[in-house]
Amino acid sequence: MGLRRSPVSEPRRCVSCGGPLASDNSGRFCALCDRSGRGERDDKRVLIFALGLYPFRDRLGVLGLDYVFFHHFLSPGLQEELAQLRQQIYRRTNPPRPLPLDEAAAWLAQEQDVELDAVISPSPMSASPDWLDLPRRAGSDSMVHTSPPRGFDVLLADAAGRSPAPRRRAAEVSKRLAELEEQLPAAHGTLHLALICGTPPLPPGIRVAQGLRPVPGVGQVPAIVLKVFSAKERDIRKPYEDAVGDQFEYTKAKKDYAPIEVSWVERGPLPHLEMVCFPYRGKVPAPSVVQTHFRRSRSPVSRFHDGDIKARDYAYALRTWAMLILSDRRGMSNREALTFWNKRTLHHLRYDYTRHDDKTQSGESLLSQELARLRERLKSWQPETGTR
Repeated sequence: MGLRRSPVSEPRRCVSCGGPLASDNSGRFCALCDRSGRGERDDKRVLIFALGLYPFRDRLGVLGLDYVFFHHFLSPGLQEELAQLRQQIYRRTNPPRPLPLDEAAAWLAQEQDVELDAVISPSPMSASPDWLDLPRRAGSDSMVHTSPPRGFDVLLADAAGRSPAPRRRAAEVSKRLAELEEQLPAAHGTLHLALICGTPPLPPGIRVAQGLRPVPGVGQVPAIVLKVFSAKERDIRKPYEDAVGDQFEYTKAKKDYAPIEVSWVERGPLPHLEMVCFPYRGKVPAPSVVQTHFRRSRSPVSRFHDGDIKARDYAYALRTWAMLILSDRRGMSNREALTFWNKRTLHHLRYDYTRHDDKTQSGESLLSQELARLRERLKSWQPETGTR
């Protein structure tokens, strides 16, 4: 009878560089990351990232916050592909111009020149250009995605070099980023900015498309599909009118006539309302009818109804996400994460926690409850949403 071998345990690894830790090291960082201060800087980057999102609470909302944190920290497939695309065009895996979200938007606005203005058309969206008020011609979400955003081709090519080869690579990279924006989905152009500046992808507002849809007993019929991803979107009449264009007439039937299907679609961190409008004899419902159906459909969906969200609720969600990343990605205990957060964050975002003893305090209890609820939601999300 042979001896039973004990399983070989994986060595603990440094949370900053990923290298194996010495057997006598009980900390989170290897000796090099500890001496150089890299480990602490990486911790602070999480906090800086979180606090940088707080000014945009009126545009992101809780659903947008889920989306941004998830795809920036917990979507390895997306981040790995962005690193590969950077290697392809810049010969490096890290962002060539790292900037926080607000500074990246300002930098993009300053970089617009005559060549860029000539190839980037205005967005047909009637609402604000996008979450962060990026320039309408450069950062807003397009209603119809039929080709890569050529203006970003120019931006990528200028950064990569003027010779033909880098410009071809820039066009290839831009096309792939546009495909990823469709798959996520992401707001138009935000993956290009993520590639260059390391900013997170942002959720889109409204997307409208035309195509064939199956109808039981009838088969494939033409339809106009509106997908509303943001609870901040309140008026969908203008995108609907742009999609209808000159192809259909508006029906003059009564308002209760509306061949419209509305459904709530759960998809990872970005659930959305989907409205499908079926033309009948070359006519479609009037925009006012579609708007009425949209307004009625969004009201019963509690997760989508955060248009009037209180700042307090957003603050809870923001700090819970920050604590989750510090705990699950940076290896901190709940108490370590809480202390780290309270020392450096805004006063009204702190947890009620003051003493450093063995007793569990109210701040720790609240943090544990918030983390448990967030982790429960994460279980239902696809781990590789970014590359599906």
